[in-house]
Parts: sequence; structure tokens; C-alpha cells
Amino acid sequence: MSEQNPVTYSLWASSNLLLEFEGIGVYEINQQNQLVKITDLEQSEIPSDIFYVYYEVSTTGDGSWWIPVSTQPPSSWGDTIELKATGNNIDTKNLVRPQYQFWWIPAEAQNAENLEPIMQIIRGRIVGTFLQGNPDEASLPPEDSTSDLTIDKNPQGGSKITLRKEHLPLLIDIADESS
Repeated sequence: MSEQNPVTYSLWASSNLLLEFEGIGVYEINQQNQLVKITDLEQSEIPSDIFYVYYEVSTTGDGSWWIPVSTQPPSSWGDTIELKATGNNIDTKNLVRPQYQFWWIPAEAQNAENLEPIMQIIRGRIVGTFLQGNPDEASLPPEDSTSDLTIDKNPQGGSKITLRKEHLPLLIDIADESS
């Protein structure tokens, strides 16, 4: 799919359903701007049978980062911000998302037996500053970044670069280490 017609994956699921799959984790950015896995989920009140839409916001070869959205978010999400998206196929009216909470879903959980039956492809893209990389190396882009450029590992090798079309034309100079 071209950048003119970007797509986003979505899930309609409860946190209890997602947490049944191996490797799925809930992470928060703490006050020291560090990524921390929430290990005591029962204490956090995150497990719930309430269904939310989750949007994929960043991918790597190992998996992807997702955010839930709601018109009435639970307190377990912490601070929330308004959902923003490109295109008109992603409803943003009155929807908010957690500002500092992200869900990691490993690639092996996103298969036909697990989550694929409840995944949908939607034209458009969620806009914001999101985690890049897998949980062991994840980081947020700088605060002044608008996530217009993302560089991810490509599962087929090399890197995948995503650039918003308003920044075109783009001049790229590629050099090897000996240049």
C-alpha cells in the first residue's frame, strides 16, 4: 500500500483476551521517561472484560506497538490524550488514548490461530509520538518530533523508512561505512 493510502491494523478485544497470548505485554513510560513493563497487572486494574478498539501504531520485525481507544477510558490508562488520525476511515470523534501506556504484541501472536481472526485493516494512520523498536530497545522519538519519519527493521532485511508525503520531494544520500 502506498503512503498516499496508508493502512492501520485494528483489533476489537478485551485486555483479558489479549493477555491470554504469550509475549503480549503492557508498558508505560514513567516520570523518568523510561519504558517499564507493568508486571503486577492485577494491581494495575488493567485486566478487564470490556472490549476496546486497539490500533497498531508502530511495527518492527519482532512485533508491534498498539494503543487502545475509548470514549470512556478506564483509570488504569493513566493520562489520556485525544486520538488523531489521517484520512476519514478512522473515527476519532470523542475518542481518547493512553498517553503513556502501550501494548506490545509479538509477531508470533499475530497469526491466523491467535489474533488474525479479530484483526481488521483500515485505511488511514494514527498520528502521534509512538515507541520505536522492540521492548528491549524501545524508545520514544524526541519530544519535538511529530513522527513524520520512522525507521524500523524490515523483516526481509535492511530498514523500512516511512516518511509523510508532505515532506516530499526527498533527497537521500546513501553511503557505506567506507565513504
